Amino acid sequence: MDGTPADCVIVAMHKLLPEKVDLVISGINHGGNLGENAYYSGTVGAAREAALHHMPALAMSLCSKAPRVSFEPAARIARAAAELILKEGLPDQVLLNVNVPEPWKGGVKFTRQSKKITRNQLTEGRDPRGRIYFWLSEQRIDQDVEADTDYAAIFEGAVSVTPLHLDATDTKSLKHLAHWGKKIGGAFGG
Repeated sequence: MDGTPADCVIVAMHKLLPEKVDLVISGINHGGNLGENAYYSGTVGAAREAALHHMPALAMSLCSKAPRVSFEPAARIARAAAELILKEGLPDQVLLNVNVPEPWKGGVKFTRQSKKITRNQLTEGRDPRGRIYFWLSEQRIDQDVEADTDYAAIFEGAVSVTPLHLDATDTKSLKHLAHWGKKIGGAFGG
């Protein structure tokens, strides 16, 4: 079988667990889920699936790609965050995206999700059978990192805690673009 982390949450909710859970913790992911990466992260996706079903959720990531790294600081942060969520709760359909730097200098900051500060790079190659493949990597662009964002916290060696809400609607654009409805519908005689 194959499935995503969000699929695992769905199966757990509908088949494996007889009662609603108190908290879903996704991770600890090896590698950060900062900025735009939160949109397609499996770790954040599992927490988002739980939040969709009105369950408190926590996505945990350790910002390191090193093969041998200690997960202990991230585990301690996860436990502390989980205990607070269970005691005080989270707003409905809000999840926490927590990123722990390696090394961690002891600080914790509540942050906004960063705008894109990376550039995607594709490297083309051929495998031993002659098939073409593409290796995707990111080039970090450190200029103009806003001070109150997830990347800024990680660059300072602090844990980043970003509350993410499921409603990603841009209300300003919704109001501004509403008049397009007639134009789009008019293309089909509507």
